[in-house]
Amino acid sequence: MTVTPIAALPPRVFAEQNRKLTVLTAPPTEALSALTVATLEAGMDGSCRVTQADTRLRATASETLNQPAVCEPASASVPARSNYEGALGVFRYFDEENPGQADAEGDILFQAVKVKGTPIYVVERLSGKKWDAPWEAGDEYSVFAVTTDNWQRQEDPHAGYIHVLVPLTVQDAELNGVVAAPAGG
Repeated sequence: MTVTPIAALPPRVFAEQNRKLTVLTAPPTEALSALTVATLEAGMDGSCRVTQADTRLRATASETLNQPAVCEPASASVPARSNYEGALGVFRYFDEENPGQADAEGDILFQAVKVKGTPIYVVERLSGKKWDAPWEAGDEYSVFAVTTDNWQRQEDPHAGYIHVLVPLTVQDAELNGVVAAPAGG
């Protein structure tokens, strides 16, 4: 096995500001593994509407299956069903002229996820591209089909920006999606 020295590798990429979140409120018509630019552009950009610290979407340890044949070692286990976890830390935005009411544009993400049982799709791109770079064919992403749970107030309502935590139950996921090239392209 040949080992490439670190000096010969391209520079590593800081994760800060290189995470793009798009929220789809309707199921995509294409496979989760090959979403299109049109589908992603039709979604809601959540990158500036969620907290870094509280927003997580990821695979967790898979369940294991331990049913070896008589001829196999007793501890022969294999990965089985996949498990995932997720939560969105959602900033709240209020109308400047009427601060008792939500801002129609700024608070759009919270309004979309505030009701328990709401199905959404959260698409996450974590790459060398900045959060505001548009989606392009070939971009790698992960997508999580989730259902929202009851939102929770921030632990200290007197500290920081007003935000809530929305726990998510993951129904399905594709960790290795690639944005599909346009038809005929």
